[in-house]
Amino acid sequence: MVPIVDYPPVVQRYLPHFRPHFANEPQFKHFAEYLTGLIVCWKFSVAFMNSQFVGHRDPSTKIKFMTDVEWPEDRVEETRIGLILKRIQGISPRKCRLAIDDVLIHHDRSKAMEGVSKHYDHCTGTYVTGHVLVNAHLITPVGHFPVAFDLSVPAQEEGESHQTKIEMAQALIRRAKALRLPFETVVFDSWYLCEDLAEFLEAEKLCWVSALKSNRIVLVNNRRVDITTFLKTEAGGAWRTTEVDGKSFTYLTAVVKLSKLGRVRIVALKDAEESTGFKVLVTAQKSWGAEGIIRAYRARWSIETFHQDAKQNLGLESSMVRDLTGIKRHWLLVHLAYTILELASSLNGGLGKWVQNHAASIGAMCRQATQDTVRCLILWVIRVAQSGTSTEILLSTLYGHPKLQVAESG
Repeated sequence: MVPIVDYPPVVQRYLPHFRPHFANEPQFKHFAEYLTGLIVCWKFSVAFMNSQFVGHRDPSTKIKFMTDVEWPEDRVEETRIGLILKRIQGISPRKCRLAIDDVLIHHDRSKAMEGVSKHYDHCTGTYVTGHVLVNAHLITPVGHFPVAFDLSVPAQEEGESHQTKIEMAQALIRRAKALRLPFETVVFDSWYLCEDLAEFLEAEKLCWVSALKSNRIVLVNNRRVDITTFLKTEAGGAWRTTEVDGKSFTYLTAVVKLSKLGRVRIVALKDAEESTGFKVLVTAQKSWGAEGIIRAYRARWSIETFHQDAKQNLGLESSMVRDLTGIKRHWLLVHLAYTILELASSLNGGLGKWVQNHAASIGAMCRQATQDTVRCLILWVIRVAQSGTSTEILLSTLYGHPKLQVAESG
């Protein structure tokens, strides 16, 4: 990487909102540099990100900022949410969705990291060591934004009390409502579909749409039949075709009685990628049409792209901080980095295609920010050279020689 002499415009645009939260300029500089590093660096250790800035201090000071120094994470989060609320002001809750999902964060050096535990990785079919975050994600017509997260810690011993992921999901939904975020529907995958969450959402006067596991039981004429058998033998030939957001779906919809959930509406989609040949969606909103149910569940994909983008482009899975306080602050700043990129993307008017290619847009914005730091460097070199500074001092300043530095006024 080239040396960083200034923050890219996408960071500069939002920094003034956060300056009042820090007690002094050095703290704010650590904050701004870490945020910039998450966006433009290809390696996310504190030492590496710190070393990219011209005139950087010893990396231990930035480590202390992340782990020991007190600064108000809660006020930083309030400001981040405030920026989101300002951007989505006036949008009807009917046009927004809140997605709930969790993400497994692997750690190669997990034994040295605080708060890690064993988790089942569905992608590999093995148990791995790492952290699991449960996330709430708001999907709106002008972009999608991480709302809040919590760390899932499984019980270490039999009978030990701990908060389940369903309880964490409920807490995140309450938090989203308390923040006055506009949404009427919560979407989630089949893992979260259970009686407790459905009853909770009904009590909160919220709608929900979920995927349905292929082994769930439908009650038909006092007989218990799994949903796949029902679709193949009981549902008849009432399949139709519709188009949702430019994509064609072959579907069947019916109101059925589902074990433990009562009467619900299902929408079965023919899907060759599923082992059963079907993808089944379900909602308690029995009056909803198939198109609305499909559109609501499709919005859930945005939380998947958020996890992908945050891992690949913003270092969600690459924290080298060992202390749990520092790790949580790292996650908080990853969420902030994603938010300002998404806000900037929406202001640039490029969100019309986000459903199709959003996974590439955050990476593109990171690359643009990197190009902006190169442009800043070129302008800085020209300005310093024109001031009469020697090449030796200029290069020594860029690459950290302790005895030769450009004067601050240069």
